Amino acid sequence: MIVGMSARVFTESWRARVSGQLAPDERLLAGFDLDLDPDLRFGEGFVALTDQRLVAAQPGQSMLSWPLSPGLSLVHHDHAGVGTLELRDPDGRIAC
Repeated sequence: MIVGMSARVFTESWRARVSGQLAPDERLLAGFDLDLDPDLRFGEGFVALTDQRLVAAQPGQSMLSWPLSPGLSLVHHDHAGVGTLELRDPDGRIAC
């Protein structure tokens, strides 16, 4: 579930980090914190949706972004309470 800005799910550090990367005409729409890296270690990450792209940072890594385009999807899988997000396009997985 993606929660909108009005729910104040953005931590101040991530809001500042994402906001500093936005184009002048780009709006931050929604986002959520991540707390596990791909190796299932705890850390702070983030996924944000703007009106132009998806922005994400895994715990301990730099931010990446992908422009919104037809066929782009964010797919959630859950196994034993651990969620996985995959960013996909018509050709396959772009990021996990």
